[in-house]
Amino acid sequence: ESPENAYWVTDDGAVINDKGELHCFVGGGTSVGLSPEIKSIQKGAFRYTGEIEAIRLSYTGSLVELQEDSLATSNIRKVICYSREQKTDIERQLSKAGADPDIKVELVQEQQNPEGYRYFQEKVDGKFVTILESAPSEITSFDSGALIGADGKRLVISSIAEGAFRGCSKLQWVTLSEDTKKIGTSAFDGCSSLEGVLISSKDTVTIGDKAFDGCSSLRFLASNAEECVRENDYVPTVEQSYGGGARQCFFFIPSYEDGDDYSRHGYPAGHAVSFTRQSNVTSYGIVETGGNGKVLYGLGQSGGAEVPWLALRAGKDLDQSVQLPAGTEEIYLYAFADTAAADDSYTVNWSDLPILGYVDEGAFWNASLGGSVKIASMASLGRNAFSGTGIERIELADVGNLGENVFADCKNLKEAVFDRAEEYA
Repeated sequence: ESPENAYWVTDDGAVINDKGELHCFVGGGTSVGLSPEIKSIQKGAFRYTGEIEAIRLSYTGSLVELQEDSLATSNIRKVICYSREQKTDIERQLSKAGADPDIKVELVQEQQNPEGYRYFQEKVDGKFVTILESAPSEITSFDSGALIGADGKRLVISSIAEGAFRGCSKLQWVTLSEDTKKIGTSAFDGCSSLEGVLISSKDTVTIGDKAFDGCSSLRFLASNAEECVRENDYVPTVEQSYGGGARQCFFFIPSYEDGDDYSRHGYPAGHAVSFTRQSNVTSYGIVETGGNGKVLYGLGQSGGAEVPWLALRAGKDLDQSVQLPAGTEEIYLYAFADTAAADDSYTVNWSDLPILGYVDEGAFWNASLGGSVKIASMASLGRNAFSGTGIERIELADVGNLGENVFADCKNLKEAVFDRAEEYA
């Protein structure tokens, strides 16, 4: 015998039945959006979600019934509507729903730009802010600082709404401008092709619960924000192990003073990489290394300007000719591990890197690197630095340290020329 009501959990974390009644929400976040399939809200639907302070009705303008005491014992302080009909209907039901007497019902106007991005404005602390509601499903890259609104003016995106990019399976690269301070719950959930995310905010960023769940291709997440708020203590896990070794972490966060525990600034202990201020990693940036290739770099001060010097992590797909910045001094742990060119092996502009001094452990592990490697300065090569690559020749002007298994499984290597080599400690 079938039950009277069958319940299921939507991608947004809403538990609803076949009548479209919202029973409760699972997951974190301070605000939630109601999908068009939700027709009414049951009694006590928000009783176990004290962190939720705002609900947004469907952008389609559909109405929602508030059942008796549906907002009682909740922390809901704001209801956002997209039509006057929604606003009038909600205001009429607030008393029956047991809402807080000071609850606000706001009417916002959703807009869509020519590219298909949907956004709206709402008033926060007396100022209007712009929130990105959703993105076109076919996009491959996103820069929140480059969006143009329906009026032809640049949009200043302050927040990415919950689930805004859900299902954007072709999205590979995301850059959030300094204006973007919040990433909503499940914002990038299921973006299976996403490889790199750069957060440019210098002061603070809020990362919603499950923001990067289902991002199976993610190779790095980099934040320039001094302080981080993680809703529901969410931990963005961007880690990978190579050759059975220890797991390497690729969630890069700001540099702090030596001895300053970065977990005090809101970042998850043991799941992030932070350099000291003395290291001269002052911020992070993404460098284009050819037609399609991108590499995350640590930037540092040189001659009064910030320049890329530390190659931290590359996207998996590179061009056949990889052009690294001339100021590259170091290639970080497993930075190019498992990278490949579309049709063949790739080469690096070694002759244009006069101050390259360190190629760290596993830097090109199992990469489709080929051709000749020629490093003009004295260099230290970490263990397994070129292991499993297709390089044919290596020439080093001077070797400071040479790690073990540097050229393991380099089956095409025919010649190695260097002046001296000491065991890499």
